Amino acid sequence: MQKKRWIRRKLPICICTFFIILYVDFQLRSSSLPKLSVAHPLVPGPLQRSIQEAPSPARDAQIPGGNSSDSRAEDGGHSDSEDAHVTLPELKLEDIFIAVKTTGRFHETRLALLLETWISRTKAHTFIFTDTEDEDLHSEGYNMVVTACLSDHSQQALSCKMSAEYDGFMASEKRWFCHVDDDNYVNPEALLSLLSVFPQDGDIYVGKPSLDKPITAHELLEGNATVTLSYGMFENKMISIEVKGSFSQEKDPSRFV
Repeated sequence: MQKKRWIRRKLPICICTFFIILYVDFQLRSSSLPKLSVAHPLVPGPLQRSIQEAPSPARDAQIPGGNSSDSRAEDGGHSDSEDAHVTLPELKLEDIFIAVKTTGRFHETRLALLLETWISRTKAHTFIFTDTEDEDLHSEGYNMVVTACLSDHSQQALSCKMSAEYDGFMASEKRWFCHVDDDNYVNPEALLSLLSVFPQDGDIYVGKPSLDKPITAHELLEGNATVTLSYGMFENKMISIEVKGSFSQEKDPSRFV
């Protein structure tokens, strides 16, 4: 009986001691394991950064024009279509080719009056087309173009001078062509103000009939003594316009080459 009583008394103590030993052993084992630290992203070194920043040929081949987003950011976000649109500079009086048509017998009358008035202010870009040599005008520095045209008022003679005016304008690379007769007065400032309001890259014809009756179609500018045309009216347009006389392809094929 005493032995059983002793076992019942000692058994709980043994069990408790056993669990204490297990607990202590577990704690000792846990403390001896290496601690795991949270992995932080590594800061790339110079070599790694250079590798990361190096362009990829395969990636660039998939994106036309390379890194388009970066290029748009560098140029302020402008698209290619906006850059393609080029605004022409402000129109100046020097951009207007003024052609004055005259003849030898009017050099000392009609033309002399123009030289004393408005041509004196537009001398550098006004060109006088005539059929007679004039040493006095040459010596004074005027832009004289002596044509081989007849001196009469026939359609052939007038078309011949207009042809010479056209050639002179195309060679000048100016932006507007203004044709006037030797009995016309031109206000240069008013002309510049008028032309400045029109689209500078369009096909513009500015003219006013000088007759009080219907105008009959002619091969020359009959009844429209003063006209002004933009460069776009001529550029690459001759092959699409049917003309006759000195302007025609039959009379002067070189114009249509």
